[in-house]
Amino acid sequence: MIDKLSIHESTKRNVVSKLNQDSTVRREITEHDSKLKKTVSLYNVDEMSFEELQASLHRIMENPQQPFSFLANISHAFANNKQLLSTKPTEIDMQLASVAKRIESSKTLLEKTKSHIENLYLHIKQNDVCRSWKVHDGN
Repeated sequence: MIDKLSIHESTKRNVVSKLNQDSTVRREITEHDSKLKKTVSLYNVDEMSFEELQASLHRIMENPQQPFSFLANISHAFANNKQLLSTKPTEIDMQLASVAKRIESSKTLLEKTKSHIENLYLHIKQNDVCRSWKVHDGN
């Protein structure tokens, strides 16, 4: 019975290997997180020394970057492009408009047909009720 409960050696090695991999991954994540925290803490002005603050300001003065400067080219491209504002409908646009009109007219026609069928059904029910009254009154 004890032999059946014992774990095979290769299984033990696999489990130990997996645990080692997990601990390595956890250690790498922790190291990565601590690096991120160190990077972020460099920009926390309250915790910076005067020398660190001066060095940071010096780096910024040497290599200034405006926030969202990458959007400037995009906005200029759209502002200078008059074609976007005054586009003429293409053949595809006209065909799509035609299809949309046909769909609308088909929808309207289907709604009218449905209404007509409902009216016919109601009329038939009324006739059936009238006939049943006549048959009932005749007895």
